[in-house]
Amino acid sequence: MGERSRAHGTRGATPPQPSEVPHSPLGADDAPLCLGVDRGSINKYLKVFKATRAGRSCPQTRPLATSGVTGAQHDQLGPVRPEPEEREVKMKAQMIRENGGPEVLKPAELERPSAAAGQVLVEVAASSVNTADLMARSMGPVVNFIPTPPAVLGMDFAGTVQAAGEGVTAYKVGDEVYGCAGGVAAHPGTLAEYVAADARLIARKPKAVSMNEAAALPLVAITAFEALFDRLGLQAGQTLLIHGGAGGVGHIAIQLAVAAGAQVFATDSGATRLSAIADLGATPIDYAATKVQDYVGLHTKGRGFDMVFDTVGGANLPNSFAAVKLNGHVATTVSIGEVDLTMAHLQGASLHVIYMLIPLIHDHGAQRHGEILEAVTGLVDAGKVRPIVDAVFPLEDAEGAHRRLESKAAIGKVVVEVMKA
Repeated sequence: MGERSRAHGTRGATPPQPSEVPHSPLGADDAPLCLGVDRGSINKYLKVFKATRAGRSCPQTRPLATSGVTGAQHDQLGPVRPEPEEREVKMKAQMIRENGGPEVLKPAELERPSAAAGQVLVEVAASSVNTADLMARSMGPVVNFIPTPPAVLGMDFAGTVQAAGEGVTAYKVGDEVYGCAGGVAAHPGTLAEYVAADARLIARKPKAVSMNEAAALPLVAITAFEALFDRLGLQAGQTLLIHGGAGGVGHIAIQLAVAAGAQVFATDSGATRLSAIADLGATPIDYAATKVQDYVGLHTKGRGFDMVFDTVGGANLPNSFAAVKLNGHVATTVSIGEVDLTMAHLQGASLHVIYMLIPLIHDHGAQRHGEILEAVTGLVDAGKVRPIVDAVFPLEDAEGAHRRLESKAAIGKVVVEVMKA
C-alpha cells in the first residue's frame, strides 16, 4: 500500500463492508483511501481526489482523516484554511506603457526582483532624473539605450543592499550603496522600490550626504570623471572650459576639476545659474552676452583653453572647437546628428565622445564605473564634491520630476524620493 494510503488508515477502526464503500471513479488503487471514512465524507471529498489525481489542489478542504480521527469526527472538523501558498512579493514603481510627454509615467505594482549571480538586490531610497531619462520617455527605442515600453525608467539610485547574488563578496546585506545600473535597454529602471543591480556598477554611498543627495550623483559624476580624467587627461594648472556649468553634469565637473587643481571656466546664462557656478569655484561666463572670441581673448589672451568639456553639445560643438587651443582636446556628451567639424579641422582639435551607458548596453567596462564611484565617494566624504539638489519629488509624482528637468530651469539635479527615511 502506498504512503498516501498509510497516512489515512485508522488503527483499530472497523472497516466498512465492501457494500458500504461506493465505487470510486479514481480507480481501484485509490479505494483504500476510503477505509475508515463514512459515505458522507467520501462524497464530500471525491472532488478533492479527482483534483489531486489531475495534478490540481483543492484549497477549500483539509486532507482525509488522519490516524485516530473517526469519520464522524472528521465531518465535524469541516473545511479548513489551506496551507498558505507562496505569493509573489510586489513592489511599487512608475513605468511607461507608451512614449510621450511626462504624463505617460504611471504608477504600477510589479513583482519584486531577486539578485541573480553578480547582482545585489537594493531597496531603493531615491533615484534621480537625467536628460537620458527624458529621451527614453519621449523618443521611443530609436537609440540603442532606450528601453521598449512597457518599461520602468530611472538610471541612478541610492539605497540599501537586501541580498547578494552568487559570486558577490564586496557587498553584504545592510550596506548603503549607489550607482547607475538600470533604465537602459533591457535593464529595469530605478523608479521602483527595489532594483537588482550589477555589483560592478556600484559603490558604497558617501557617508557625508543623504540618500537623496547620493542618488543625484552616479550618472553625472561618472560622466564628468570619465570626460575629465579618462579622456582629456586633465592635470593641475591646465585651463578648462565647461559648457553648461550649472547643469547636472556641469556642476559636478566643475568641482572635480577644481579639486584637481585646474583653472576652471564655465558658461551658462541667467544670474542665478552664473552665481551657482561662481559658488562652485569656477569663473562664470554668460554665453548669451559674450561672444566666443571675446571670452577666449579675455581669459586665455587669445591662445584658447587647454581643453573644453561640452555638456551641451550638438549645435554648440563649433563653439567648443573655436574656444580650444591649437591641437587641444574637446569632450562632449552630445554628438548625435550632423555636426560641422570645419573648426575642429582648422584647430587640429581632438574630439572625445562620452557615452557612459556603454557598460549597461554592451557589458563593456562595467568595473570602471564602480572604480569611478569609489573615487567620487572619497571626494564627497573629503568635502570636495557635493551635488546640488534642485528639487525632490515623491515616487508618485515622477511625472512632476520629469517636467521640472524638462523645463531647463533646474540647477543641479532633480531627485525622486522612493522610500521616505
